Amino acid sequence: LLHIKGLDYLTLDQLGRLVLMLIDQVFSRFPDEAAAKRVKAGWQEALAKVARLRNQVAHLRNVRFQDMEDLARTLDRMRRDVIDYGGWKLPDAADAPDEAVPQEVQ
Repeated sequence: LLHIKGLDYLTLDQLGRLVLMLIDQVFSRFPDEAAAKRVKAGWQEALAKVARLRNQVAHLRNVRFQDMEDLARTLDRMRRDVIDYGGWKLPDAADAPDEAVPQEVQ
């Protein structure tokens, strides 16, 4: 699984762009279109905020306490999106595909 190992070598910006490009596959369990739009817009904003704060810290600029609280809230919201809508989750029983019937039984 070289493609999985390759994620370790992406910059934050590259990883963010990859997630946004594949967002429908990363978050495949939206209950409705409104939730999908909210999460997509939220992730674009969140990744921009994280990148901005990372750049401020990297260049030794003044990062305020409020910035750090915003970052903590942003990361918590992103974590909740992954938990709630992530494509890695097993499907609910209602969402699961019907079991395949062996051909010899048909």
